[in-house]
Amino acid sequence: AAAGWAALGGREAASADPAQREATVMTSKFSYFSGRPLANPESVSVFSGTGNQPLAESIAGFLGATLGSLNVSRFADGEVSIKINENVRGKHVVLIQSCSPPNVNDNLVELLLMISTMRRSSAKTITVVMPYCAYSRSDTKSDARSPIAARDTMQMLETMGMDRLIVVDMHSGQMQGFLSPNVPSDNITAIKVGALYFAEQIEDRDDLNLVVVAPHAKAVPRAKDFWNVLLQRGKPARFAMVMRKPALGELERKEMCKDKKDGNCEGDSKTVDGAPAYEVVGDDHVR
Repeated sequence: AAAGWAALGGREAASADPAQREATVMTSKFSYFSGRPLANPESVSVFSGTGNQPLAESIAGFLGATLGSLNVSRFADGEVSIKINENVRGKHVVLIQSCSPPNVNDNLVELLLMISTMRRSSAKTITVVMPYCAYSRSDTKSDARSPIAARDTMQMLETMGMDRLIVVDMHSGQMQGFLSPNVPSDNITAIKVGALYFAEQIEDRDDLNLVVVAPHAKAVPRAKDFWNVLLQRGKPARFAMVMRKPALGELERKEMCKDKKDGNCEGDSKTVDGAPAYEVVGDDHVR
């Protein structure tokens, strides 16, 4: 998220000093982002909601900036109150708010009101950084009488006045199509960074029978990226995916799941987010 704002102001930012680059390595052997200060910090203001303030402070640190002064409080009846304590007129505003559990709805309302407040305060542009995108899994109609909550969420953000959206690992890329062409979005992936970190943690382990499992069909591309990194790092692994089976009886669920325990992959008969039972599909070694 910080990288996209390093060159704001129309000038190329200077690279961070070697000490800063050394301090920002994400894994023990690989560096994906060494940090670039803002070219024109006076034109940019970075604010955070209550969703994940430590993350916001870290992003601001990469940019060589400090978080702007913003009060988020609650009225006696639980409603959200937003107040900006500095001038944002004519500035590029970055709002960092993760709409993650357990307060998904509260975090989302905070974000909507922050966007509205910045727009009414004459901010030049408003970029939303939302690492955990609320309702992203509800990107299709699950039955005849259900909403497409991901589309509705994107529409609310755009209506409030958002100019750009940055998210991490959307549930599916089609969500970017829920925004109009006037509101570009960036779907940043952390899969390869996570895979490299995982490979480093098991570098000295040769006794593991690894299986990378995609929990559903839309996760297959991300799971394959993770799998390929492990293979490139010399960690042989198998690949499997979950096929959900509707309307199965308890006995059939148990029969389906009882023998899928080879490798470090195990199926069970529980539901996932209220969905029906599932089966792990892979090669004979996975099964």
